Amino acid sequence: MNRSYEVEYCNLELRFDRRQIQNLLRELIQQGYSLYWNESDHLFTVSVRTGRKLLKLRFQRILNRYKLVGDYWSRTRSWRSGSKS
Repeated sequence: MNRSYEVEYCNLELRFDRRQIQNLLRELIQQGYSLYWNESDHLFTVSVRTGRKLLKLRFQRILNRYKLVGDYWSRTRSWRSGSKS
């Protein structure tokens, strides 16, 4: 049986330091994702190829930290043991 989990957050603010973003990039590369990034004085953009889709994560620079900006949607699927789809 196939089950899906969806979570919706409103007005959630996530902030990261540069090291955390670098660790995220490293982990995504180790997991086999194709990605590239671009950085300006005010914005750090990470583009991640997830199958046929391209996910762009935008981080706004605020002093020495980065705030994740934009609307993002994620779905996690899990299957009961013994059945696969």
